[in-house]
Amino acid sequence: MPASTKTRHIVAVIAVLLALLGLTSTALAFEGRSGDDVVIPADEVVDGDLYVTAGTFTLDGTIKGDLVVGGGEIIINGTVEEDLLALGQSIIIHGAVLDDVRWTGAALTVNSGGSVGDDLIGAGYSMEMDKGSTVGGDLLFAGFQALLAGDVSGDADVSANSVDLTGTVGGDADIDVGSAEGAPPFNPFMFMPNAPQIPTVSPGLTIGDNAQVGGEFNYSSPVEADVPAGIDADHEAVSEAPEAAGPTILDHILDAIRSFVSLAIVGLLLLWLVPTFVEGLTDAVETKTLGSLGRGILAVLAFVIGLPIFVVVIAVIAAVFGLLTLSNLVALVILVGLFLVFTLIVTFILMFAWIAKIVVSVWLGRLILQRTSAGLAEHRFWPFFVGLVIVVILAAIPYLGGLVNILVALFGFGTLWLWGQHRLGVSDEAEPE
Repeated sequence: MPASTKTRHIVAVIAVLLALLGLTSTALAFEGRSGDDVVIPADEVVDGDLYVTAGTFTLDGTIKGDLVVGGGEIIINGTVEEDLLALGQSIIIHGAVLDDVRWTGAALTVNSGGSVGDDLIGAGYSMEMDKGSTVGGDLLFAGFQALLAGDVSGDADVSANSVDLTGTVGGDADIDVGSAEGAPPFNPFMFMPNAPQIPTVSPGLTIGDNAQVGGEFNYSSPVEADVPAGIDADHEAVSEAPEAAGPTILDHILDAIRSFVSLAIVGLLLLWLVPTFVEGLTDAVETKTLGSLGRGILAVLAFVIGLPIFVVVIAVIAAVFGLLTLSNLVALVILVGLFLVFTLIVTFILMFAWIAKIVVSVWLGRLILQRTSAGLAEHRFWPFFVGLVIVVILAAIPYLGGLVNILVALFGFGTLWLWGQHRLGVSDEAEPE
């Protein structure tokens, strides 16, 4: 990949991170609107900036300033006269954003007739520009797949496994693509509640007969693409099995974005669907911080030591029933045992990879907002966003990140333990505060 392309990718990713940081820090000065379903009707004009958290957000009216929104589904039918900063499962632009769009999430779609006045910068699983959509500035995208059927007035810089170019790029086009080996066997969002509709794009680079590039066209891929006549494209071959190398700064940034996006999506769903569960875990770590850490250490030790013992016990019981020629009970014990082992392992993984980080993010966010904006500290979503930014940034720091992940996991397991005690009515008066 040319050095200039790498630089532009880094700039794109950093811009997204800055947008996310701006989303949380700016929100400290303004509460905005929130709810499961937030709608700005067609006859409403918002003078100035608007900050929104919602399960579903629909803009039919006009925003005179910036729109900063986080939610499950974000639909822009009206007009944003300045910037759009969006974090969501699905972001759909039917209307007009007169300045920049910075986004991250599962999927972004600029439908036919939708327009972005200046730059479109983002990272996520899928980005789609329909025919008839326009971007007045540059397009920068890093993710899994991109469909470019609209018109980009400036440069297009795309890094993805699969890219389909059938539209127009007025400036230079720099595209880096992968191969079929890099594609997942199925859409990873298909099992997610309210998952957005995501089209299928063939691996590698596909260039339509009507595609146009006004400037230089450079692309890198394992195999050479079928380039239509009239397009002068410079191909840089890359190996499908490159030599192992240490992670670059770009790799760390991309990992941080992937972590933020995935945790944000799962966290929003949990806060939306099971807020009481998340609230209970957060209260546990908030009221008994040291107790959470101590219980977390005990929980991990219990799992590591107890799981092998449990498997041995199941095997012994099954063997005893076998000696007694109770074959039906042998099968039952093995099936129940395997189910319990599987459940314990899945619970451990979910807590370590997801729930612990979400709960600690909410807790950290509350601590910060209680000292800066007490009203937002009781909000359902903003403490999570503020804390998540901090957790992801700390976890991305080399060496320190490993320790942060361990501590977060221990707090998570401890809060689950204390929450379970509370639900069962078991008291622990000696627990440290």
